Amino acid sequence: MYLQPEPASIRRHFATVKGRQVHYRRAGSGPPLVVLHQSPTSSAEMASHIAAFSRHFTVIAPDTPGYGLSDPLPLAQPEMHDYADALAELLDVLQIDACGIYGTHTGAMIAAEFARRHPGRVSTAVLDGYVVLSDAERSALLANYFIDVAPRRDGGHLAWYWSRIRDQVLFFPWYDQRREARMRFDVPPAEALQPYVLDLLRADRMGTPAYAAAFRYPASKRITEFTAATWLLNYAQDAIADHPERLEHLPDCVHRELLADPDALMARAIELFTDAAQGLLEPPPAPASPPAVNAVDYIDTPLGPILVRRQGASDAAPMILLHAPGMSSREWQALPAGFTAAASLLAADLPGHGESPAAMPEDAGVLLDALEAVVDAAGPDARVLALNESAWLALALRARRPSLAVILVDMPMPRDEAQPLRLAPDLAPCDHGGHLLAAWQCVRDAELFRPWHRPWLAHALEHDFELEPVRIHARTLELLKAAPTLSAWTSLLGGLDVQALLSVEGTPPLIVARLGRGAEDDADHAATLAGGSALRWPAALADWHAGLLARP
Repeated sequence: MYLQPEPASIRRHFATVKGRQVHYRRAGSGPPLVVLHQSPTSSAEMASHIAAFSRHFTVIAPDTPGYGLSDPLPLAQPEMHDYADALAELLDVLQIDACGIYGTHTGAMIAAEFARRHPGRVSTAVLDGYVVLSDAERSALLANYFIDVAPRRDGGHLAWYWSRIRDQVLFFPWYDQRREARMRFDVPPAEALQPYVLDLLRADRMGTPAYAAAFRYPASKRITEFTAATWLLNYAQDAIADHPERLEHLPDCVHRELLADPDALMARAIELFTDAAQGLLEPPPAPASPPAVNAVDYIDTPLGPILVRRQGASDAAPMILLHAPGMSSREWQALPAGFTAAASLLAADLPGHGESPAAMPEDAGVLLDALEAVVDAAGPDARVLALNESAWLALALRARRPSLAVILVDMPMPRDEAQPLRLAPDLAPCDHGGHLLAAWQCVRDAELFRPWHRPWLAHALEHDFELEPVRIHARTLELLKAAPTLSAWTSLLGGLDVQALLSVEGTPPLIVARLGRGAEDDADHAATLAGGSALRWPAALADWHAGLLARP
């Protein structure tokens, strides 16, 4: 189950493996233990396992390629042996020669194939949910399990995905909605389902590749080839608890046990790994990943890790890109190649946004401490380019560092209390998924009106708005990721005195309004307070490079 918030003892890292970036969580000390998640989730789901195992072991929990934040394998149809070998390559990079390995469901199948192909690297393998299918079951699953519903202009596909995840705790398989397929679980509350929906939406090809490879895996045949110590553990309520009993001709190294519940399974797994850990060497510290062009990494800050995406020319003056509240660093993916080739860019996910897990503080000073860590990581002479209300944060950073050059794009000016700051509607998860549609409509309205919550003709935007469902879907996903922290963001941003920040002495801010985006009057007002004049840039991000590159 996902833990909210994730324990600070769990650290996040990226490793580069044959040109792919692999994201993994790490915690604890002692002999190495690899923990693999099921599909279509990520290692975030394994937080409780990581925390429990880390009391005894150094836990390495990667996101399977194509899931979470790991790049997919460059294969049209990867199989279990491809995932097993990719894991071996990751462990090579991390300098782990041998380890214990634990996997659940899809993760169990990857762990199984890893143990079969690389037995000398496995002290013991614990497989929680080893899938054993008949030919008829396999055919039915591959024919019906994977449905990719394309984004619809009305957002209705999001309701389908919510129902898809909810049905997975009601039926097995999820699409078999007969009485005989009914599972015996309570339906989790909406806030517990939400992370599963988000992981499904962020997974490569809606999570199909590793999931389907697990179904195709010839489990009955492969298990007879095992030579590493392997334990098939299940708990009674699991929908596939009886699958290990379908196996015949098990080698002496493979054992089966049925436990009462997940806690009993975890206790037994710790016991097995502890018994087998003799002689395993503690792995070296996580290798430092030096700043690299076109790479993703985490920066440690006083508020927790902040994800940054680096791209562009490594020898150019650095520019830090701050996205609008409610979005993420992916907002900058539309920058043109001509600009990224001439600039060194560091786009950060603000705390609580995108893939930055940091919780929001009550004190704005702590938030600014975290952003200063990002400025320091960018290097000397860094400039900050900030969108919408994030421009207020850039001004607050400039107040701390008067020499910091800031470019403020579409910055709103605070109004009176009759127009309070509203970053989004109430997006608290609700049992039947209605919050997903609310997020979708909010993103659409932000393309059409300024502010988004005043859908009146007087607030209609005149730019060439983009309402293509694929684009709105991507932005809706980012809004949903940020939703739990938006209330705190509203309070923090609302406490900033923007007019006073504009008058702080230092490098004059460059204030810009995009044509047709409704920010022209605010930009002129802000520029007057700052003692300058506002510029006008094209509305489309792809057309900004001329204005940006012209600035010192």
